[in-house]
Amino acid sequence: MRKLHGNMVGGVTLIVLALVLTLSGCAQVTAGALRAPVLATPPSLTSSGAAVVNGRVLVTADGGATWRDATPSGIDASASVAASFLTSARGWVAASHSASAITIYKTVDAGTTWTSVRLRVPVPQYSPAAIQFLDPWHGWLLVNTGQTMNAQDSALYGTSDGGATWRRLSTLSVAGTFHFSDPSIGWLVGSNVTAAPYQLYATHDGGHTWQQHVIADGIIVQAGTSAVGLPVFTSARDGYLPIATNTTLDLLATHDGGATWARAAHFTTPDQGNPTPMFTFHGVNGWLLDGAQLYGTHDTGRTWTPIRYSVSQPSLTLGATGTLVLAGDTTGWAALRPFYTCQGAVCATSGVILQTTDGGQSWHVAWRQITGA
Repeated sequence: MRKLHGNMVGGVTLIVLALVLTLSGCAQVTAGALRAPVLATPPSLTSSGAAVVNGRVLVTADGGATWRDATPSGIDASASVAASFLTSARGWVAASHSASAITIYKTVDAGTTWTSVRLRVPVPQYSPAAIQFLDPWHGWLLVNTGQTMNAQDSALYGTSDGGATWRRLSTLSVAGTFHFSDPSIGWLVGSNVTAAPYQLYATHDGGHTWQQHVIADGIIVQAGTSAVGLPVFTSARDGYLPIATNTTLDLLATHDGGATWARAAHFTTPDQGNPTPMFTFHGVNGWLLDGAQLYGTHDTGRTWTPIRYSVSQPSLTLGATGTLVLAGDTTGWAALRPFYTCQGAVCATSGVILQTTDGGQSWHVAWRQITGA
């Protein structure tokens, strides 16, 4: 199944999770069949210089050349982890802690020290799906709370005091992930039944109520053959929404905060097995990664050109990227999805962050961790 990722910079830094949305509609964006989803949660990166890879919280102070493990001591290898950083120093991490609670950690010194609060969850099965802060005070936490094998439910919590206290804003009959573009407007993709098509929802009151969002006139998505991702905004009113199949990718643009959308770019690519399109912006510059093909823009997505690139270790490829971030005009990072390597009967999990300083033309390993060897 085609999955879509996005990341934006320009005051707000987002944690991005891989989810897919399949919508029914009334006209066509051409398509081939979707493939089964990759079940492993991909890593996350922020343009401010923080990452979660293999369950470890990492920070960088030198543009991504080196990364330091800043994981709170209370997080063990079995915990589900979500994170949001406004800067490389100020961030929050949510981690499953026990059968009935999530611990939310906060740092203002790049993970040297952490404070924490406990959020009680009134169900036995849960996981922190996503956390996002727009500023030092206002944040949201989505907790998936499905209680049966097939049920998909979630609860959205909010804070207005920097995470010291949290209140439940809404209980949803879907599970997924979200993104707020301002304190009132947010987007969520999710499903109410395991393996059912995802739906796109919007809120205009800070997450208290949600309505299913319909892609507007002339943009038609075929149920079962097209995947739609979370919108990525470069300003309060300007943003992009990806619609993809295994062989096509359309970027829709909005200039009215998501009320209407129009096609801004169309790509046709060979079926690359299980590609995971993702895109990221820094000012007018941006990258789009479709499978292993990297594209660049210097006009906020109006035009895109292929980037020919190399990776310092031939065994690694951008096609395995879980999250992509353009952190400056020419500097960026790619966190690869965790992968297994085995020697005889001994297997280990590897986590890798690649860095580029020349606009994506060459990539080298900035951080690597091997666990379980």
